[in-house]
Amino acid sequence: MSILKKLLAVSAVVLAMTSVVRADDHPYYIKINRTTKCTTIYTKDENGNYTVPYKAMVCAPGEGGNTPLGKFKTPAKYRWKELLGGVWGQYSTRITDGVLFHSCCYRTTNESTLITRTFNSLGTKASLGCVRLSVADAKWIYDNCPLGTTVEVYDAPTDPIPCPKPVRLTDKATYPNWDPTDPNPNNPWKKEQVKIIIDEPKKHIKKGDEYAYNNLAEILHRGVKAYDIANNEIHYEISCNVNVNEVGEYIIKYYATDALGNYTENLGIVQVY
Repeated sequence: MSILKKLLAVSAVVLAMTSVVRADDHPYYIKINRTTKCTTIYTKDENGNYTVPYKAMVCAPGEGGNTPLGKFKTPAKYRWKELLGGVWGQYSTRITDGVLFHSCCYRTTNESTLITRTFNSLGTKASLGCVRLSVADAKWIYDNCPLGTTVEVYDAPTDPIPCPKPVRLTDKATYPNWDPTDPNPNNPWKKEQVKIIIDEPKKHIKKGDEYAYNNLAEILHRGVKAYDIANNEIHYEISCNVNVNEVGEYIIKYYATDALGNYTENLGIVQVY
């Protein structure tokens, strides 16, 4: 084989290896919808195009037009980054110039100094241009999206994946200065659980009762409430098979999942006599 052919062969191998690396380097494409305050992560389809919605994150982009429209390549990352106003963000990824993905704001580089109102801004337009995320979502981008990942900022009325509902830290929150999504092992929120409170664990219904037959759902929901880990009231579901025309004891399962994916269930009883 001539020297020229050998060089061409080597070049072909190098080009092939380079194309594989490039494909693996950027597995995700990120789109920020300023209108819906939702960040969506896309993966590649069988043709190598970023058309498959993979993950949605509720965010807080800039007020007005402070988060610029366009396509950008992420150039830098920071475990902690000082932000305008002397506050700090965790797991920051620069989008362009002074615009970054980052967690909600902290007073210091200590995870227990979360500024609660900035966490409660998720799902609104609130920043000076950066895109605020929960710690879990900011860390996901920081960990999984290498530098050079494309970020597209746009406006649209809807998203391909429903945007998650943000958690709010109200005056009922046990730890208002911690992000409940923070994976830090010292996060006190890890001790909290979703709760279903049943005021009347055992309900009694007389066999054939017409009111109970027509209003069974209302009876089963009566005195039952569910709360997320931050003590906000949330929706719950019921699973049961009660026959008000047949004497017996029926188990009622109440179950709920909060916005962070925490699940719980509790049991009640209906006694038909």
